[in-house]
Amino acid sequence: LKIYESLEFSEVKSAFATYLRTVEGQKTLANLEPMTQQKEIQQAFDQLRDIESLGTAGYSLPMPSLGDLTPSLKRLQVEAELNLDDFQDIKALLRASQVLKDFYLDLEDVSLPHLAVYFENLETFPQFQGALQAIADNGTIEDFASEDLLRIRRRLRQADRDLRQTMQELLKKKADYLADPLFASRNGRHVLPVKQSFRNRIQGIVQDISATGNTVYIEPRELIQINEDIAGLEAEERYEIRRILRELATLLRPQVQAFQNNHWLLGHFDFLGAKYQYMRDRDAHIPT
Repeated sequence: LKIYESLEFSEVKSAFATYLRTVEGQKTLANLEPMTQQKEIQQAFDQLRDIESLGTAGYSLPMPSLGDLTPSLKRLQVEAELNLDDFQDIKALLRASQVLKDFYLDLEDVSLPHLAVYFENLETFPQFQGALQAIADNGTIEDFASEDLLRIRRRLRQADRDLRQTMQELLKKKADYLADPLFASRNGRHVLPVKQSFRNRIQGIVQDISATGNTVYIEPRELIQINEDIAGLEAEERYEIRRILRELATLLRPQVQAFQNNHWLLGHFDFLGAKYQYMRDRDAHIPT
């Protein structure tokens, strides 16, 4: 530990950390210790020299930012239930893998004798491209993920239109009874803020009363069935989404080992690319 302090090893690692774009690369850095075996040291320099040759030829590794996929891949492996964020992570991994593989296959006039095997071990999965399109980039699931989901969401949109139209009609008809000319929300239900003196003029369910007692929040009778229909459809939607995600997980699970391998490889490439950037910014050189 005293030697680490003398070498300012932690300070160098901290300065280097800003160059990393993946959590896996950051883990590699966190676990890094000074090497003592000549073969290991030479291998690290040889790989860095390959990255340097890319830079000299005008190329740079297309490394996207990647979070920690370890928990998502572990859940996939042990058949735990995956959520949309997990599939977003896996989709990002496969996209990054494809980008880096395409980069390698398109290289010209550059020899990478010490990194070729790493690029060749990076797998791509075009067979999942169609299925994973169901997971939108904003972290939702697309309507076309299944016929049932599309049907449910069409009914939901129609119910929502019916709800809004009925609400507008009620606001016009009951305007004189309202404390405010708008709908409010109480207990997840759409309610009218009715003046206490007119509470008996509007039929429905009292969902809340204001602190002063001057306003009664009533769910109008005209909305109760529509709200119930929407709640039922939303429950159907949640069930169908869970079914789709289970089906998708079953499709992906046989490749989980390859995903984990790609995850490590991307972190390794990130670490090597960061080394080169760190070296170049300091006008440093690979020693012999």
